[in-house]
Amino acid sequence: MHSPPRPGTRRRESALRRTYVDLLEEAERLRAALAALASQPLGRRLAADAARILNRIAEALLARRAEQAALVSRLDEDIARLTIAANADCPWPGEALSRQLRAVGRILAELIEPDAQREGGVAPMRRAPAAILSAFATLRANMTTRTEAGRHALRLALVAALAEVLVQATGLYQGRWATLTIFIVLKPDYASTVARGAQRALGTALGAMLGAVAAYLGHVHLGGLIAAAGIFIAAAYAVVDATYFLFSVFLTAFIVALLALMGQPAIPTAEARILETFLGAALAFAGYLAWPTWAASTAHEQLARLIEAHRDYVKALLAELGTPGTAERGMLRGLQAAARQARSDAEAAAARLADEPGHGPMTPQFARLMNAAVARLARSELELHALILSPARPVIATGDFSAALASALGRLASALRTLRPPAIPALGAVQTASRGTPLAAITDGLLEATGTLDSVLRTHLPPTAPAASSMRGT
Repeated sequence: MHSPPRPGTRRRESALRRTYVDLLEEAERLRAALAALASQPLGRRLAADAARILNRIAEALLARRAEQAALVSRLDEDIARLTIAANADCPWPGEALSRQLRAVGRILAELIEPDAQREGGVAPMRRAPAAILSAFATLRANMTTRTEAGRHALRLALVAALAEVLVQATGLYQGRWATLTIFIVLKPDYASTVARGAQRALGTALGAMLGAVAAYLGHVHLGGLIAAAGIFIAAAYAVVDATYFLFSVFLTAFIVALLALMGQPAIPTAEARILETFLGAALAFAGYLAWPTWAASTAHEQLARLIEAHRDYVKALLAELGTPGTAERGMLRGLQAAARQARSDAEAAAARLADEPGHGPMTPQFARLMNAAVARLARSELELHALILSPARPVIATGDFSAALASALGRLASALRTLRPPAIPALGAVQTASRGTPLAAITDGLLEATGTLDSVLRTHLPPTAPAASSMRGT
């Protein structure tokens, strides 16, 4: 029997998948930059150098682990030697290509040595207490009805309390099943609530009848009732990961048989289980309809808020780096918590999109790509925050870069709200102040993530996309 993977192993596998997704995203952006470079008459030498670097990237991916570190080191040296023709008519394709190749180099370095020190002299955050602190920070950020998790928690508490009041007022026999059903059936999304409610109600009805039959026949042979209970629970565990409907059938049959073995009457127990399960499922469904949350009509707004939260956070960080004392430490932590809360909402909306019918450009793939790009933006922000908190932090002029980046992120958020492709300016020109400083690698990451967001929006939001107001009515 194979043991389940440890949590640490699952986290590493998840991080590995994200890294390869990042590589795929950079491959798409590299293809676009190379296409733009092909139209430049003075870009042939740069294209040839880029071809050599791409071959080295392929070698590093295919090489054995013992050889990868040396290949990546040589790759970084080749990328650093890339030069853009001074007399180029339009330098931005070359600048974009160079920046994206540097991004691939960093991604490969993280893939080969995930625990290696970051560039720029910024030490990585300590991971030991970070997981616990992160969990509490996420919980604190979601303790409000403005979040999906907060609204669901309040809705679940109110519906469960209502069920318990009805049980106590009517004196239902074994009324605990109604409240228990609500906790099992009521989910944050519509599709899961409806599916769970129907499967739970029908499965319980069939299981109660099956258990009652087994209990009735078991009065003659007690051993047969014990054997039936064992078969029911074994079957429930066998199908628990396959189908919730059959799991409900066999679990209910087992409970009825077990209660019969304990001396409780089988028929009243089965009737009570059916009635109270139907009551709990109906209350759960009614509670969701009273305060519904449609992912397809709100996902674009959640993603827009996510980008705006990160815009405010990185703007405050850059202002504090350029002018110490601009933002207090508590203010930065508050903006970080707001960004964390917005990310939690956006990830929840993306997960629910997969269970709802498609509505225009808001697809699960689109939401996943946006969340992945914002996760890369967040990593660069955390590096920037760590740089600010370091004892010997530098003071670097960031005004022009901060204004341009904030403007670009604001336009991306507006594009999400209107569901129209964005129009953001090239940001490479405002990065010059950070070159040669510990901030250079961080600004590279910020620009790469912003460029990825722009690319995803341009790809998934056609000019004829429906207006956001029309989607809310679906």
